[in-house]
Parts: sequence; C-alpha cells; structure tokens
Amino acid sequence: MKVRIPQNNFERGEISPSMRMRTDLNTYVQGAEEVRNLFLLAEGGVKRRAGTEWLHTFTGTPNTANRVEIRLEPFLFSDDERYIMAFYNAGLKVFRINASTGVVSLVATITADSASASLPWTTARLERMTFTQNADVMFIAHPDFMIRKITRTSVTAFSVTTFAFDETVADDQTYQPYFSFQASGVTLTPQATSGTGKTMTTSADYWNSSHVGTIIRYAGNEVLITGYTSATVVTGTVRKTLSATTASTNWDEASIGAYRGYPSAITFHEDRLWFAGTTNQPDAIWASTTSEYFNYDVGSAGDSDSIQITINVGEFNAIRHLVANRDLQVFTSTSELYIPSFADKALTPTNTQIRRQTPYGASYTRPLPFDGATLYVQKTGTSVREFLFSDKESAYVSTPISLISSHLINNPVHMASVKGAFDRPEQYAFVVNADGSLAVFHSIRNEEKAGWAKWTTTGNYHSVCAIDDRVFCVVSRDLGSGTNTYSLEEFKTSLRLDCSDSFTATSSNNGIFSTNTIYTNNAVLSVIEGDNYIGSFTQASNQINVSSVKSINTAEIGLSFTASLKSLPIDAQVTGGPLTGEPRAITRVNLDLLSTLSVSVNAQPLLIQGVTDTVTSSQMAFNSFTGKKEFRLLGYSRDPRVEITQTAPLDLQINGMIVEVAF
Repeated sequence: MKVRIPQNNFERGEISPSMRMRTDLNTYVQGAEEVRNLFLLAEGGVKRRAGTEWLHTFTGTPNTANRVEIRLEPFLFSDDERYIMAFYNAGLKVFRINASTGVVSLVATITADSASASLPWTTARLERMTFTQNADVMFIAHPDFMIRKITRTSVTAFSVTTFAFDETVADDQTYQPYFSFQASGVTLTPQATSGTGKTMTTSADYWNSSHVGTIIRYAGNEVLITGYTSATVVTGTVRKTLSATTASTNWDEASIGAYRGYPSAITFHEDRLWFAGTTNQPDAIWASTTSEYFNYDVGSAGDSDSIQITINVGEFNAIRHLVANRDLQVFTSTSELYIPSFADKALTPTNTQIRRQTPYGASYTRPLPFDGATLYVQKTGTSVREFLFSDKESAYVSTPISLISSHLINNPVHMASVKGAFDRPEQYAFVVNADGSLAVFHSIRNEEKAGWAKWTTTGNYHSVCAIDDRVFCVVSRDLGSGTNTYSLEEFKTSLRLDCSDSFTATSSNNGIFSTNTIYTNNAVLSVIEGDNYIGSFTQASNQINVSSVKSINTAEIGLSFTASLKSLPIDAQVTGGPLTGEPRAITRVNLDLLSTLSVSVNAQPLLIQGVTDTVTSSQMAFNSFTGKKEFRLLGYSRDPRVEITQTAPLDLQINGMIVEVAF
C-alpha cells in the first residue's frame, strides 16, 4: 500500500532529536531533523543562506582557549554615519560604512586612550563588557575598570577617555554615588577640619591600602584618601571644610573605585544614564540626574535628582545587564527583574521601584530586543529565553524559545538581530555558539511562527553585528596558510560563497585570477561565473586558473558551503495504527522549488538545465527552475527520511514537498 504525506512548511525549523517520537504534534510535521545553512521564510519554505564578502583580515592567530578575542558592536551616529567597532585585546578597530556607496573601510585603529594610557579591555574582559550609546558617545562598562567613553570626533576619528563624574566649580564636591560600607556603630574621627595629610581614624578595622585615591565623606563633606597607615588609620586631603573633628557614624565612601569595583552594566533610559552592579554592591542601581549624564547627586530627592536603589528581594542578585525596552529590564545572575515605567510621568527618586519576575538568571551574553521581547541566554548556557510582558499574567514571563531546538544552543558568546534584511521582510536573531556554529532564530509573533536553523562555514563564527539591514561577522578560518586567522565578513544575498569577492581576470577572458589579496597558496576555492558553477581549484603562484575549464573574465571566488534539509522520519497514521518503526520505503518525493539552480534528494542530483545549457563533468551551467520536480527513490527503512542537499553551491529554495511512502 502507498500513502502520500504532505509537508507544507518548515516554519518550526530544526528540532531536537529527542522529539523524533512526537508525531502527535504539529511541530513534527512543520519541522525537520536538520536545517543547515538555510533561511526560514515567512511563507513557510526554506532558502539557501547568503554567502559572505571578505572585508578585512585581522593580524594574529586565534587562541581556542579564549571564548571571545574579537567582539563586534555597532556605533550608529546618524543615518549616514554608521560604524562597526571591533574590540580586541587592548585595541579597537573602527570600520566606517560609506553612506553613498555602502563600502566598508577601516578608518581608525586605537591602542591607547587620550592620556596615552593602555586600553583596559583585555581578551579576558571582552565577553563581560556592556555597552550603550548616545549620539556621538559610546560608554563601555566592566567590573574591572572605570567606565570608558568612546567619542566620535570626526567622520574618521575617535578618542577614548575615562568617565569622570561632574564636580563643583570649586572642585570640592564630586557628584558620584556613595554608600556606608562600615559595620553599624563604626565611627570616623578626623584629625582636623581642613588641610592635607590629616589622619582619618575609625573605631574598628576598616581601611585597606587600595583605599588610596578614594573619596570619603564626613557629614557630607569630602576627604580624598592619600595614604594608608593601618586598618584603622589613613591620611587624606580635606576637599571641603569639615563641620567637626568628633567621632561620628555619619560618614560614607564612594561606591565606585578601584577598591569597591566598577559598574558591570550600563544603559540609557528615560534621559538618564543608568549603571549597576559593582563588586561590593552587586545588586545596586544608579541613574544620573535628568539630562546630566555625569551627575549622580541625590540632592533632596527632587524629580530630576539621581535615582539610587538596591534590589533587596531576599536573594543574591549580581546584576549583569540593563536593557531599556518597554521598561528598564534588569538581568542578574539569579533572576530577571524590571523597573516599571509610567505612561503619564517620568521615573523619579520617589516613584522608582524594582520588581522581581522570573528565577532563571542570565549569562554574560548581552541580551537584545527582538520581536517585541528581549532575548537573553540563561546562565546555564543551554537555553535562549525571551523576556516578555504578558497581559494575561500582568507580569513579565521568560519563555524558553529554544526548548524544542535545544541542541542548537551551546554556551553562546554573542547575539545580534536584524529586522528586514537579505531582500526579505523577515527578522532574524543570530546566536554565536562557543563551538563556532551560528544558531539563527526566525519569529513572527502575531502569526505564532518561530523556528531555528543552524549555519556553519569553513571555520568558526566568532562574533556577529547587525547594522540596519546588514549583518557582519568575524570568522576564524584558514585562508590557505594552514593556520587560522580572523576575518571580518558581511552576509550578502548577491554572493553564493563564503569569504568571497568578485575578481577580474589578469587578462581579458584568460580565466586566470590573482586571489592573493585574500588567500594564500594552497587555499581550495570555488569559482562561480554568473549562475554557472565552474568548479573547485587550488591557489598556486598567488592565482586561481580555470582556463582549462572555461575562459572567463569575471568570477565570484571563495569558500563553498552546502545547504541541506533532512526531514524527520516520514510517518503517517493508517488503518491499523501508525507506521512508526515499521519497514517502509519512500518511493517518490515531489519538491516545490523556486528559482533553484542545484538540488539533490537522497543523493540523487537533479540537473536543472535548459536547452541552451552546457553541462560537462567539470562545469555545470543551469537555468534556474521554478515549479514541482519529482524524484523516484528506492530502499526500505524503519526510519526513512528525505535528505535534500546540493551538488553545487548555487541557489536553492524549497517551499514544501509531498512524500509518497510504500508499506
């Protein structure tokens, strides 16, 4: 007997192998066992992903012991001034996107700040850095160093400086956060009300040599600590005349500094600069005064004064990220919280409150707004969740969006998202895994469509960055030398190969191309002319020579990748029960294709050719095909699958398929 089974869409993407028996779910008939190097489309089909254009090769050899060695972040100054920031060990490269031509070029390499000091972001710190931007200034936070400012000073120039709190004109008061770290009842006794080198004595052990350079306040007036004597005695310079020299419990210390630590998270929200989570105050949050981003004066708690709060929800919460979305969202090591915004008034010191929502905890991977929610990686590194306000619950929920595709998530190190790109209306989130694969999430919330695909390349994806409708990545790959290097590349729908470029022959139509601008000798490269796959060749003498196959003048040359789709075991409910586990054969597969140039089903290639095409063993030249194509297959199996792949790195789009099964 035979039965025809339709699979009209693949909108659930690649689903976990653990779901192979869940034939009772719609997910089973809307998903696949493997979706590799394919876009999930809004209409339900899949399409071969874009190739990448080579832009820049970074110096140095990747060290696989480091999760992050180059980190990409966008810098968006205006509609016509867009930049890619590439952070690496104690350095920064800035790439400008030309508004007129779209060309990406390196415009600045920075290895020191404006004071000629080394940049503080080491390889070990790159992953935990958080970012925010306002106009021509980007702020960087990390618990090991004071916030840094990256300022765009011209179209092609940037400077790095250290964040400094505002001070009074008299330079006797710094508008920074303070906190009483001392135990209850510990007093401070100043030696004098003014002067330098004056002792500050505590009634119990308190001081550390790292306090030197810290500002403390006695009854609200500041003293700069300049020397360490013992655990109870330091010396300092009185910045503003003290009110007395008697022992008092009314004293406190700057919250942020070398001894107490620096903020871990930073963002702009409601015209304030917020930061949070130092080493000694991991659950504290500070917001600047309104419109004054370097002023953290609490004043008299007026509406525009600084906001300073602590989580205090009964458990330890080390803040890792602040995200300005519908509300100010707070992601910590143990839970997710938020500070509610108001429709009719701004946040103020008197109406700000923090509410704990879900108990999962976030990793150091920077969360990102996506499809109305905020995506974040759970601290375990095994799940991606979306933090979304639920009207039904009147609270935020953290839904595990990677649950049915959990095998695609492997300790992510970076994420980015794009809304409408690749000549398509869809939105995609890109998750860079620690193993170098790219998990790509597609979602249309109002239609309840969501699914994952896995992208791979010759090498490993390392970082990803989206700017408008363009997606850039750093990839670790061998360009022919036998040793991996990092390259900056851009996904482009006009390209079919990775790390590729368009080359012109050294002489008109001689089929010889100088490719040493990107690759070194011994690189194995694929060559495409128009819609014609010429073949695979090895670079020698700094050239690729295809003249023995065809004399051509221009070609796309790069690294090939294969798009593939493997169905779950084809199953059906028939008289007498399901076919699950029974011997059966796939006898026919009818694919619905769109603008396809290369496709194979269960290792049977279909050469889609027109009457004017020339096909030889070393060259395939196709006309694209749109319509239905039938494949006839043989062989029985207890778990028969349809495996769709390619024999050439050319266009492929599958809208759906009908599978005929004999049993």
